[in-house]
Amino acid sequence: MILRYIAAVLLFFTLPLQAQERVKDSLYVHTFLEAMMERVKGNDEAAFDSLVHCVAIDSARAEAHFFLGPYYYKRGERGKALKSYVRAVELDSTCVDYIETLSSAYYDALQYDNAIATAERLLQLDSQREDVLNVLIKMYDRAGRFSDCVRCLNRLEELEGKSEQIVVAKSYYYSEMGDTVASLRELHNLCTDYPGEMKYKCTYASSLLTIGQADSALAVYQEVMAEDPQNVDAAMFMREYYKELGMEQQADSVAMQLLMGKKVEWDAKAAVLRDIILCNERKGGGTRKVLDVFDQVLQQPQQDANMAYLCALYMDKNNMSHDSIGMMLHKVIQIEPDNFAARMHLLAYAWERDDMDSVVVLCSEARKYDPAQLPFYYYQGMAYYRRDREQDALATFRKGIEYVAEANDSSLVADFYMIMGDLLYKTGDSNAAFASYDSCLQWNSAEVGCLNNYAYFLSLENKRLDEAEQMSHTAVIAEPRNATYLDTYAWVLFKLRRYDEAKEYIDRALQNDSVPGEDILEHAGDIYAMVGDMTRALEYWQKAAETAPDFNVVLRKKIKKKKYIK
Repeated sequence: MILRYIAAVLLFFTLPLQAQERVKDSLYVHTFLEAMMERVKGNDEAAFDSLVHCVAIDSARAEAHFFLGPYYYKRGERGKALKSYVRAVELDSTCVDYIETLSSAYYDALQYDNAIATAERLLQLDSQREDVLNVLIKMYDRAGRFSDCVRCLNRLEELEGKSEQIVVAKSYYYSEMGDTVASLRELHNLCTDYPGEMKYKCTYASSLLTIGQADSALAVYQEVMAEDPQNVDAAMFMREYYKELGMEQQADSVAMQLLMGKKVEWDAKAAVLRDIILCNERKGGGTRKVLDVFDQVLQQPQQDANMAYLCALYMDKNNMSHDSIGMMLHKVIQIEPDNFAARMHLLAYAWERDDMDSVVVLCSEARKYDPAQLPFYYYQGMAYYRRDREQDALATFRKGIEYVAEANDSSLVADFYMIMGDLLYKTGDSNAAFASYDSCLQWNSAEVGCLNNYAYFLSLENKRLDEAEQMSHTAVIAEPRNATYLDTYAWVLFKLRRYDEAKEYIDRALQNDSVPGEDILEHAGDIYAMVGDMTRALEYWQKAAETAPDFNVVLRKKIKKKKYIK
């Protein structure tokens, strides 16, 4: 193989020069095409090797150097990549792709002067390249060459025409160069060219303020206000100006112009209101002045409920009466019936005063506008529950369950199923109740209220007592001082005939219940009876009988016969 290669080389050099060039050219073209084919296939190593061979065959061909660049980058050899691009441009100084790539490579290497010089060569080839001008502006800015930024912006202006963006940029760069006169001239000319554009005048006025020409800025802002009384930038300045001079009446007048303005965005109005509130608080003023502002604004037709709701929040923050806050919240939902936050606020007040009728009305109305909101079903169902309207409560919860898939609050959904379980058991449908408890625990396996109730009702029916014991024990571990949970666990242990353990937990339940009810006292009597302490059993049964609101036949028999009766 080696001898054959040596023979081929010797044969090559015995050829005439013209023949040698033809052979070299043919070999280069073949190798370069092979490199491109491997590149298309994604075979980076094979493509790289072929390109290296291309350079070895003929180092004066630009394309091989150019295509080697990316492969050097991938190999982490950034210096070699840059040299490849430099060599490609040296060999072909008119190829736009080569020059653009070299300029970017210089920029990435933080060689800004070289990057700029290379980009300028592109403009020499095509003076209409707006994209190159924008790149040059970026590079000159990075290099701090602001006069060149202005030169490029002037060229852009020739190509694109005058625009706010270009003029403002030129003004900025003149300012960075310390040429205040030129900076202001650019903005002033923009205002002259577009006299109807108030935003240009506000930009001009802002620049005047920046350099300390407050009186000149005031004149421009006054001109803007005369033409556009709702101009936010001008009004904000005028208000601050009047405040600094102590002209409170004029400052308040401008503030009201903004707050009443139909064209003024809510964010601007909110900013004005925040400032009014803060200024009033700093002066130690009461709520009356701020409420007067809200009253004046709210007398006007409202496009949305933002102003009314902000007023309600202000009243709440200042601990005003729930009745007065409630009136404002009702105004909110008159404007926006689907305002969730306001309805929830009203619901909290109604719940606090035990006004379940209002809770039902608020929730029923809310469901018309936003039927997928589970809290409204929850509170309406609970309101019915607290008024002993079990069937209405159950119907409401069942309707709410239709929207569970859209809920993002697993705890709330779990509560839904838990309360449904309680209701279903109360109505005598234990199987449906247990299925509902299972659904609750799927949404929240740590819902201790469900675990307790589920365990207790299972124990009453002598079903799945081992599961009931596990569930009840989990609830007790979570809340070890909860008398109800302790009583449930004691009763489940009683049903499992683990009487000594049951006694331990019924004692703990009694210790943690300041006023034990009939159930816990009767359970205590039953448990003490089964551990052989009939004296204590009779004491607890007697207390249970005294506590019982209704006549308990079985309990009376236990006392009379002095023994436990199922």
